[in-house]
Amino acid sequence: MKIITKIEEIKNHIHRLKNENHIISFIPTMGNLHNGHLSLIKKSQSIVSKKIVSIFINPLQFNNTKDFDAYPRKIDKDIECLKTQNIDCLFLPDENILDDLPIIDTLPDGFTKILCGKYRPNHFIGVYKIVLRLFNIISPDYVFFGEKDYQQLLLIKFLIQKNKLNIKINECETIRDLNGLALSSRNNLLTQNQKKIASSIYKLMQEYTMKSNIKHQILSYFEDKIDKLIETEYCEVIETKDLYDIHGLDIIDSDINFKYRLFYAGYISGVRLIDNLSFN
Repeated sequence: MKIITKIEEIKNHIHRLKNENHIISFIPTMGNLHNGHLSLIKKSQSIVSKKIVSIFINPLQFNNTKDFDAYPRKIDKDIECLKTQNIDCLFLPDENILDDLPIIDTLPDGFTKILCGKYRPNHFIGVYKIVLRLFNIISPDYVFFGEKDYQQLLLIKFLIQKNKLNIKINECETIRDLNGLALSSRNNLLTQNQKKIASSIYKLMQEYTMKSNIKHQILSYFEDKIDKLIETEYCEVIETKDLYDIHGLDIIDSDINFKYRLFYAGYISGVRLIDNLSFN
């Protein structure tokens, strides 16, 4: 596995691969790799291609410096993990990658007025800028993103659509631990007991989606049942068509099977948790 840190060097590497007619699969990450990330890599193995993973903790998408500083960093462990995954190249840029970022004036209101966009100002602008920068450097044919960060997934679809990029996005299902907690790099900041408590979120989501009158009383339903150590930030059900409309996207076939999607965000001991669940 090659480890490349310089932008010009990765561009030259990509140029050589393209000249040899290789397909490129790209998995961008912020490191602290877990089985959720590995599931993206595993899905990429179904495509005959050169696999490139990036690790860069993007300061532009954090609400504050405290949150950025607290984000788990385990680069040596990540490198050893990737060496076992048949990865062609790890792109490990420094903050020079933030130079000459694309100028983004606005995003559709759906990215700034609902769900994570409402509670994390400028978060999606920061994600958009770094992902577009990475796409312009790597020129991938396929990219892989998980459904756990569903609004981010919609953002990547919007980015590809708006910039008319010839990139196929692969949506990968949320990976959970044995208790149902969605895997996240931030989970490393939780104790085992806190993880067990946090897993109740998914159980409540499953229960709620089996109830009738789905769009009614959702917040009170969670507040009545959720553990007192969890502070709910938002809890919403949105119809699939509405979800795409407000984010400026055309609905696609893979989403038509699901009429609704339930979104949840909250905190336990200051650690932010998000999850979502699709259902008919």
